[in-house]
Amino acid sequence: MPLPPRHYGLVALTALAVTLLVCPSSPHAVSAQPPKDAYASQIQPFLNQHCNGCHNSDKNAGGVSLDVYTNLAHAKKDRKAWEMVKEVMAAGTMPPKKKPQPSKAEKDAFLAAVENSILKIDCTAPKDPGRVTLRRLNRAEYNATIRDLCGVAISPADNFPADDVGYGFDNIGDVLSVQPVLLEKYMAAADQILEVALPNLSRVESSRQRFNPQQLQVVPRSSRSREKDPRNGREVVKITMTEEGATFVEKFNFEAEGEYAIRVRAWGSKVGPDAPEMVLRVAGKDLKTFTVTPDPDKREVYEHRQRFPAGEHRVALTLTNPFTNKDEEDPKKKYRSLGIEQLEIEGPFGGAERAVPESVTKIVPVRPKTPAESATAAKQSLTAFASKAFRRPPTDTELARLLKLFALAESKGDPFMIAMRLPLKAILVSPHFLFRIEDDPKPPATARALNGYELATRLSYFLWSSMPDGELFDLAAKGELAKPAVVRTQVLRMLKDPKARALT
Repeated sequence: MPLPPRHYGLVALTALAVTLLVCPSSPHAVSAQPPKDAYASQIQPFLNQHCNGCHNSDKNAGGVSLDVYTNLAHAKKDRKAWEMVKEVMAAGTMPPKKKPQPSKAEKDAFLAAVENSILKIDCTAPKDPGRVTLRRLNRAEYNATIRDLCGVAISPADNFPADDVGYGFDNIGDVLSVQPVLLEKYMAAADQILEVALPNLSRVESSRQRFNPQQLQVVPRSSRSREKDPRNGREVVKITMTEEGATFVEKFNFEAEGEYAIRVRAWGSKVGPDAPEMVLRVAGKDLKTFTVTPDPDKREVYEHRQRFPAGEHRVALTLTNPFTNKDEEDPKKKYRSLGIEQLEIEGPFGGAERAVPESVTKIVPVRPKTPAESATAAKQSLTAFASKAFRRPPTDTELARLLKLFALAESKGDPFMIAMRLPLKAILVSPHFLFRIEDDPKPPATARALNGYELATRLSYFLWSSMPDGELFDLAAKGELAKPAVVRTQVLRMLKDPKARALT
């Protein structure tokens, strides 16, 4: 399947960049091959005669010292300096006009020697790619990785210091510094992530929560007032609606799926032909309409029972039949009103098991059924999570350290899920998670092929700004990503994924 047209420019630029990197050319290239010791025989004598008088370690004219280069190998290490030397010599700006000038033949020979001995890249020579700079995850990459790794919709990196920028990019390894405050932020972020991703999974017992008017929110067409209760003379706060207003709990947490009872202590006043009607709404859906006794001195409890799914939902009460008697001046007789004195929610009746969120399954895929299975479950879960977080399988030494942390927490009496937080936090603050590490041999070889996990990581962070997914990990483990056809198929698949918006 061909690439979409919008990607043609990217492909063309990539091909051009690869071509230039493999065998660059120069507009000033000279075909003549200098002798093997061109630096000592041609370049250094020319420098001594025309350049080193000013550009030496003492005078350092223009911030340039050329007498420090003693041989060809030394000169080749500072390519930028010699590109500048070649440029000013070719332009005729050096030596200065007041100084003795080299002949055209001398200058041409010098430029040819610089080009062919110092600046020329020998494509047939052994390739030395050097070492890859450890690249820290920038803020965008950190948030996206946490999203895919832990299954939580939070952005902890928004509180990190701003990333350093080089050449307009904020993902260049050489400029992504690590400030001391960032280490503190990593520790705090790990705690925040695990707090959200690993909620309490113990059984939910039935409970009763009461909300007085002070704890309820109201919309503009509702009002709070302090009055004396005619039954006992005590001052109470009431919510009164004379128009189609509402009072509500913005986010009531139904901790587990089950049957709940919602009770409302309310009163009303009859103005016009009908008594006030109160609608119970949960998550924006009308569940029950109550006709409220039209007696301001009589409070009654109105109840509705229903099975609710687990989650946070708005619980609201609304007057749906407001009425105004325009012929009356007395406010108590002019407006039909609904008063709310208390909201109560009870349940789940009989208790219930908590729903296991996706984040728990992602982070701790194996949980013990008995205490005797805790060590085995911890090993399996930590192996799976560390493999994704490190973008490669953990070593035996790394896994042993993580299990030691789990055993330490468990020895202090922590239950399994709480004890798991300590090694999981260690993973989230590990350099192998926070940095993209390609573990070159020491000393580095002249060149080596990337292994499957390294290539999967390069692909995913280039196209998605996030970690590899399961398919890339599987291909890396099988060694399939070494095949160009497989890489092409994966790139096309990844570009179709919505996560590719991170690139485009």
